[in-house]
Amino acid sequence: AHHADCRHAAMASARAAASTAVLLTLCGLCASVAPTSRGGQSSRRLVVLGRGVAGNPAVPVAGDSQSIDDPVKLRRHLTALRSASDWEAAHDLLWWALREAPTITQPIHCNIVLASLSESSQWQHALVLLEHMAAAGIKRDGYSFSAAISACARANEPERAVEAFKSMCAADLTPSSVAFNSAIAAAQRAPSRTKAAELVLAIYTLETFKLRPDAWASAAAITALSDLGEHARARALFRSLRAPEEVSAHTIAAALRAAARVGDWAGSIELYEESSANGVQPTPHTLNAVLGACVADESIGWRTAVRLLAGAPSGAADTQCFTTAIRACAASGRWREATCLLREMQRRRVPRSAHTYCAAIVAHRLEARHVEAMALFKEMALAPAGLGLATEQPDQRAEAPPHAGEVRSAPGGNESRARRAGESDVPAADSHCVSAVLEVCASAGAWREAVELVESLRSRGIAVGSRHVRPALASCTRAGMAQEGLALLRRLRWPPSLRPDDESTQQQQEAAFRLDQPAVSTALAACAKVGDAEMVTALLQDLAVIGEPLDARTRCSAIAAYGRAGQWVDAMRLLEPRAGEHGKSGSANEDVDTACYNAALGALRRAGQWALSATLLARMEAGAAPP
Repeated sequence: AHHADCRHAAMASARAAASTAVLLTLCGLCASVAPTSRGGQSSRRLVVLGRGVAGNPAVPVAGDSQSIDDPVKLRRHLTALRSASDWEAAHDLLWWALREAPTITQPIHCNIVLASLSESSQWQHALVLLEHMAAAGIKRDGYSFSAAISACARANEPERAVEAFKSMCAADLTPSSVAFNSAIAAAQRAPSRTKAAELVLAIYTLETFKLRPDAWASAAAITALSDLGEHARARALFRSLRAPEEVSAHTIAAALRAAARVGDWAGSIELYEESSANGVQPTPHTLNAVLGACVADESIGWRTAVRLLAGAPSGAADTQCFTTAIRACAASGRWREATCLLREMQRRRVPRSAHTYCAAIVAHRLEARHVEAMALFKEMALAPAGLGLATEQPDQRAEAPPHAGEVRSAPGGNESRARRAGESDVPAADSHCVSAVLEVCASAGAWREAVELVESLRSRGIAVGSRHVRPALASCTRAGMAQEGLALLRRLRWPPSLRPDDESTQQQQEAAFRLDQPAVSTALAACAKVGDAEMVTALLQDLAVIGEPLDARTRCSAIAAYGRAGQWVDAMRLLEPRAGEHGKSGSANEDVDTACYNAALGALRRAGQWALSATLLARMEAGAAPP
């Protein structure tokens, strides 16, 4: 009975008969009217009135319809049902009144029921009632349409809400800002971003629209144009907004997002400074967006980020804004400025997150200031429970955001500081902070600090993954202590607690500790320095298990390691990629470059295989790889 064709047939019949009784008979939504005989007026009864509101004297009970004989009583009953959230009873009572007592039915009664339907997201009933009001000659006002639009919006029916708003404009009614913004909000809930943008613009650009959009609606239109790729129109729309009520943080944030999508970072800075000069106060959202432009464009740089942050009101500079400014300093290696911003947060009592400290630590990497980076790391709050890091698998390399509110521990602290972790605003060290300080150690070649940090994690029972091992190995290799890095890798891969004769336990340990391709490449580079053939074989097996191909750099390191260990046969075997060993380019030959052949020649020279060396060189000259 709720189908559109049935409803339209009912409307057509009603107009032809000039009677609402025909519509009420055909429409299935009037099931509350249940006549016992076709002509007996006294036999008609209300079958659902009072459902769910038993004991409320303001609500009529079944068979008590004669007590509703004037508009005031009808309004009181409908209001009571709406207050009781019984939309079905209110809906049934109104349809009874439309059929049995049409002379006492007024627009306000329909509006009360429409409001009740809107609160319950009953959009089908709301639209049918809205259409019947026009057919029955009951005047529809802005409140009627607003309630129907709101019902569609709450039921996630964006297209129905837009059509209802268009009908409102076509009915020569001046829509209120509530109805307009409700339709915009409903349009934004469309299943796809493109569809939502089209619906928003369909409302915003209506020629019959007589209301001046506010800043929130204009921001929605700017975002819609940006979603459709019309960035020039989005910028032009923002430039056209002049009235104070049209320009706010909402429109500025939308314009900044539109500029960011096309990489117009200088335009973002200009737009932000122009709006600030016009008296629009920055918010954390707009400030962080423009600081992000400083991170994305090195030509803008850290100086602009620090200047914008210093000029913003104290209420606008929150944790995220300071963190973004510190990231801008880190991109240029300005570790002093990053540390000063961290101290400024402490002075202003702005909460510092693990992301904030991580960005400040990263700022020390370019100048290899591992001592200062380690001091920041040790400054973070400590807890005896450990970092709680999950075991990192090769196929889970994407770093999840740290839990800033979780209290965790880091190596190198004491119990008294751990007890103060809950009282301090210094965040707990997390996996990202550990990785950051290890990266700084790698750039400085501080292998002792890196190895000690990884060992301390392992001693606390914390899972150590590729993101920790790779920079530790790199720091050892850079410092000429590749053997120490490989010794650390052995202790992690095969702990001393494992029994040599327990193969199943060893296999479980190797499966639990398996490096990803970047870490394997770093480990193979260390193997190439000392000729650790055993570790090379184990690492190549890891790559085969996780299904990662050998790229040219990794292959070259493995060949060099085998060559230094005197295993020239294994080195030559790696020059012939097997089936399935294809890199991203899709060709196995592209994974064997001149460097791989040079490493193989070195392996043959070490083994005194001069004839094979000449053959391999001739092969290179024939086109296998340019010598």
